Amino acid sequence: MLLIASSWLTGCTGGGGADYTLHLTPVVASPQSPLEGLDRIDLVLTPAEGDPVRVPMDAPTSGGTPEVTGLPELLDTRIAVEGYRDGDLVLRGLTEPLTASTGDVEATVFVAATETTAWLGALTEGVHLPLLAPLGGGRFWLAGGAGNSRTGEPSKGQDVAYVLTLAPPDEGLSFQSIGTLPPYEDADGASATARMGATCTVLTAAGDDQGKVLVTGGASSDPLRFGGEATKAASLYDPATDTWEDLPTAQALATPRVRHLALENLLGGVVIWGGFGASDNEGTELPNLIEFYDRVSGRFSESFDGSGLGQIDAIAADLGADGTLLCGGANIDGTGWDSADTCLRVRLDGSGVDEFERLPSGLAGAAAVTLADGRVLVTGGATTTGGGTNTSTDVDAVASAWLYNPTTEQWGSLAASMRIARVGHRMVLLADGRVLIVGGAESYNLVDPAANAVSCLEIYDPTSGTFTSVDDCDASDDAGGLVGRSQQAQVTYDPDYGVLIVGGLSADGSAQNGVSLFVPAL
Repeated sequence: MLLIASSWLTGCTGGGGADYTLHLTPVVASPQSPLEGLDRIDLVLTPAEGDPVRVPMDAPTSGGTPEVTGLPELLDTRIAVEGYRDGDLVLRGLTEPLTASTGDVEATVFVAATETTAWLGALTEGVHLPLLAPLGGGRFWLAGGAGNSRTGEPSKGQDVAYVLTLAPPDEGLSFQSIGTLPPYEDADGASATARMGATCTVLTAAGDDQGKVLVTGGASSDPLRFGGEATKAASLYDPATDTWEDLPTAQALATPRVRHLALENLLGGVVIWGGFGASDNEGTELPNLIEFYDRVSGRFSESFDGSGLGQIDAIAADLGADGTLLCGGANIDGTGWDSADTCLRVRLDGSGVDEFERLPSGLAGAAAVTLADGRVLVTGGATTTGGGTNTSTDVDAVASAWLYNPTTEQWGSLAASMRIARVGHRMVLLADGRVLIVGGAESYNLVDPAANAVSCLEIYDPTSGTFTSVDDCDASDDAGGLVGRSQQAQVTYDPDYGVLIVGGLSADGSAQNGVSLFVPAL
């Protein structure tokens, strides 16, 4: 549901050779009303070249159209809309680049309340473990995933690719179909296009492939729950041209993987770990090889032994010049599993793996993120005790949090805990150094999702060392946070627009179809 206010703002130039009138129309996501009760609005005009210009104006009144004069010429200029209440930034919006010097200029801008979630409606079908990536400029790419499935029923794989554009906002603020994923070959040699549980890594380091997306592994359905066959396939997707580049067989993964981890390091190399592999009558293979994608050669280098790490639901974090950290996870043996406390460091150049300080306790389904100062924050997860735990057993999540300090090379427990015990949650480092914590469940089950997913978000502030609930919601609250309760949601971050949160598993094991956007007050 959208609120579209026509002729909400009219702005005129202040001379200097330009003579245009800007008509700016806001688009607001339900259930928000961020335009109400504002003290003032600032327009910040940032041209492609030159310094930003800040133009203050009165706040809109009921039935009125605020006007402002003195706008500079638009030269590939993006206009930020900032709303303030009691001196605090409570509303943000950003247009596409605009160019104009004369005439009427019509533009729409998606605006959202800060420090809360905007609900961008729902997908036509639920989706679990899709590919999700920011494309920049307010555009987000979504593809594949497992569709609506409930515990014990086969999942419905998807192969459709979509793009959501927030500048200018798509009609209905919804994902628009742009085609389908390319075919790949699974471990049985069968061709498929539906793909869930693959990794999706935007290559950010300088190079010919900068901005492309490395996609590895995946399957048409979950090998553990439904016997699907994972793939070794690896491809590069170029969002600028909407084209795919298949890496040759010699450059593919060494082993099939689905629900694994992938993380880019400081130099652009990508570390791959864990997941489930091919299935047969005797069970599901569990890869124990750490693989490294070298950007310079475009190849996956020699693999390294990852024994001791949990093959599924482990964590990965960037150590900067020290490489990549892999820790924890569920270490599976036969019909049982133990939470691992092992940590390994993959060297920056991909030349090898070194032992690392162990976690304070074994953790499966925890989340990790590297803070702005280089420390690593780990939260939540589930811990087994006293030997192997049956794969069908629920294990309570913890609310505890730990920090790794690279100066002391030790882990330390935080005095503060999360407001909610969580497993299968996600964490995102925001541009201001805080950490957003998204969804999860209050208990962990290796095979079937636990029936107590949560919708609440909270924020960790490293300056105060505290956790704060977003919208003051708790574990039983459906009114705040995500569109619906969700664990294992996919998240991605565009600093100009916010954290996009898509899908995941709801309490009954079905794929969640909600789409949310958390907008920080930066």
